[in-house]
Amino acid sequence: MRLTDRLKREGTDSGLGLVEVLVAVALSSIVLATCATLFLGSLKTSVGTQGRLEEVNDGRVAISAMGKALRTAILPSQLFDATSTVEAAFIEATPTSIRFYGNLNNASNLIGPSKITYEVVGGQLRQTLQKPNPFNPLIPKFVYCTPGAAGCVLGYTVLARGVVLTGAPIFTYYDALGNPLAGATLTAAQLEDVDSVDISVTVAKPRVGGGGSTFVLRVALPNHDAVMRESES
Repeated sequence: MRLTDRLKREGTDSGLGLVEVLVAVALSSIVLATCATLFLGSLKTSVGTQGRLEEVNDGRVAISAMGKALRTAILPSQLFDATSTVEAAFIEATPTSIRFYGNLNNASNLIGPSKITYEVVGGQLRQTLQKPNPFNPLIPKFVYCTPGAAGCVLGYTVLARGVVLTGAPIFTYYDALGNPLAGATLTAAQLEDVDSVDISVTVAKPRVGGGGSTFVLRVALPNHDAVMRESES
């Protein structure tokens, strides 16, 4: 066999050259990078969609629960508390929290009005429900234990997580004429005049980004004018 024929045969059987290997690696890298980009984009979209669904679910549950409870706002005297001197269903009202007497979970008035509180703590919208002590027919008055005292531990229910305090009020109060009742904390006279409440809750999940989802509800208070107060004609 001549030398040239031998060299040709060895060149044919030597496999891929360096250039072919580099081209194959480059093409594989492009394909892998494209697949990774598509996968990460799909994953980001899926996570964002899941976060939005959580925002919507939390916001709707919170708005629904607060609206249901606020519509039961009532004076203790309307539930057979003959000695009550309370002039308003609302105990305390600020732009970010509210506490009131509510006729919630009180079938046949076996329990009495509960003190219901809504407030935002650490991004959690919490509901605290304080029921009165067992009713004594001989003393026609609803009595509540003092929070923090022995045997008086109040639990709470988290209605929504990721609640954002944007600077706008969560609760806006109006009188019977639709005039807003302004103030960092409503006065006793203003508490008596509350006839409706606007609720605005913004829920934002950190992994979603953006400003979150805002839910708004206006609640009329059907029990506000149910009885005549002594101070009114």
